[in-house]
Amino acid sequence: MLATRLTSLLGIELPIIQGPIGPTADPTLATAVCKAGALGTLAARAANPDELRTEIQQVRKDTSRPFGVGFITHLLGPKPRHFEIALEERVPVVLLSFGDPSPLIPIARSSGAKVVCQVQSFDLARRAVDAGADVICVQGNEAGGHTGRENLLPFLIQAVTAFPHAPILASGGITCHRSLAAVLAAGAEGAWLGTAFLACKEAVKAKPATREAVLASNGRDTVFSPATDYVIYQGQSKPGWPAGVAARQRPNEITEQWKGREEELLKDRAALDAYYQRMSNGDPAVANLFYGQGAGAISELKSAHDIINDMVSGAVKRLRCVSRRFDQE
Repeated sequence: MLATRLTSLLGIELPIIQGPIGPTADPTLATAVCKAGALGTLAARAANPDELRTEIQQVRKDTSRPFGVGFITHLLGPKPRHFEIALEERVPVVLLSFGDPSPLIPIARSSGAKVVCQVQSFDLARRAVDAGADVICVQGNEAGGHTGRENLLPFLIQAVTAFPHAPILASGGITCHRSLAAVLAAGAEGAWLGTAFLACKEAVKAKPATREAVLASNGRDTVFSPATDYVIYQGQSKPGWPAGVAARQRPNEITEQWKGREEELLKDRAALDAYYQRMSNGDPAVANLFYGQGAGAISELKSAHDIINDMVSGAVKRLRCVSRRFDQE
């Protein structure tokens, strides 16, 4: 239906990658996406590395189609075993997001895996290309969850112009056939979707509150803020996110009360501890509901097959319609 360099390279039918959003990206969702002709993925978020092995084996049991495992690059230090297990299991595709992927790309490729790098800046894109990444995915600020500050369309055009020999994917705000057609027309070889799969019937691990928020969203009800990350990572003493990366989410008490003065929150130990405790206790007023600006185009719960088929078939029709219109002029 729609062949690109991405489909040929990864051995899939349709140019869609399901983003490895933890904990949503589990074997149930990954398998459903693979069976629909796209690339399903697992998120390497299991506390016990052997759980990741079990998940990989489960996907292999349920489908013979290619799939991937996604990693948050800068967090691999504390969890190197997860990466090793993916390579031991000969996962067909390894996806790397955030941080410098350069040291990991040759290691993954040496195992036979194709490597897809999601990048938030042009510098990271160049590093990934120079290190031999098979596919580059540029992520726009429109994306839900953690993302950078670049807007998708200018970033995409810059990347496809600078790296014509590398398949470039688009990520951020792509949740319907019109947005998919737009990035394909701009030169993308496909799309990496996150928010679109939060309203998926097979996304059994998605937070119910997040799913409800996505279905109710008008696309203008998110904020881009580092505030809740300051609470989470100060409270747990874990590494934070790379410079320029923050979270797009539905506003909560933390993002609203500290809007424009997030650096003050970072220094307020009492506030950080209090918010962290409330998060741990499940207080909905400080809950993190991550989704992107494309949520405004999502109005119903669909199967993975229908999400992918409707988006791709609609994009093909839209591109043909535009082509015919200009041919007639």
